[in-house]
Amino acid sequence: DIPLFKKKLKKAIIGLDKAIIDTWHKGLTGRSAEKEVIRLKKIIKLLNAGLSFVEYDEGLVIINNKFI
Repeated sequence: DIPLFKKKLKKAIIGLDKAIIDTWHKGLTGRSAEKEVIRLKKIIKLLNAGLSFVEYDEGLVIINNKFI
């Protein structure tokens, strides 16, 4: 699973760089690309820690039957 998420992370970072370049001149920009990079980094940390989890709606993660 970790290689899959690392591959997704690389794509998300490229997307973030593109979003920054495309919107640098705007005063108000979305943060969805940045949030995706942060989310994937956290998932990789969970996997490296040896925790099993289930992704849930809207970016929530269930660990030991609790929302994180």
